[in-house]
Amino acid sequence: MEGETLFPLAEGAPFSSLDRIGDSVALTDAKLLPPISPSKIVCVGRNYADHASDGKQGPTEPLLFLKPPSSLIASGETIVLPPQSNQVEYEGKLESLSDAQQSI
Repeated sequence: MEGETLFPLAEGAPFSSLDRIGDSVALTDAKLLPPISPSKIVCVGRNYADHASDGKQGPTEPLLFLKPPSSLIASGETIVLPPQSNQVEYEGKLESLSDAQQSI
């Protein structure tokens, strides 16, 4: 985006209904929240051949794990790691349901 883009202030759920609640705000002054608020997050690890065979110890087949909804943060927020974290890896991917079904 270029220039000062203005967005209307609104409340509600992005996929159902949004109600305008005030004036517009510049993107530089906006706090961008996650576009979803799930009740649970189910993840799949080691779900493609290159990752499953990368030579690291661990399962060679896909595995399922859960992430709490509190693991989602707004754009620009600090990622807080627990003190006992000694190996942290990052990876993110969002797929639409139709994309996920096509890969099965």
